Amino acid sequence: MLLCDNSSDLFHKRLSPISEKGLNCLAEKNLIPGLKGAKLENCAHCLAGKQHRVSFKSHPPSRKSEVLELVHSNLCGPIKAKTFGGGLYFITFIDHSRKLQVYVLKTKD
Repeated sequence: MLLCDNSSDLFHKRLSPISEKGLNCLAEKNLIPGLKGAKLENCAHCLAGKQHRVSFKSHPPSRKSEVLELVHSNLCGPIKAKTFGGGLYFITFIDHSRKLQVYVLKTKD
């Protein structure tokens, strides 16, 4: 089996990036014929795998200062059991002051 100059790089990629030490160990056991003294270049995939992720900000974002400046809403339905008023849906609104308002929505029968 003839190996080209970049055979150590080829086996590094094929063996789910194996290290130089691992390649040399396999070569000593004659599991990779013709490979002696493997020298590897910097592998972009190996370097990316060793990078640390950026941490989240330690302080939460500031709340909105004005009433109704930011409103979250959720709509739920249709639900199986009707309300006493005959509603199958409800909607909630929450603003920055954490005030919650719930409205039941009736449907046409």
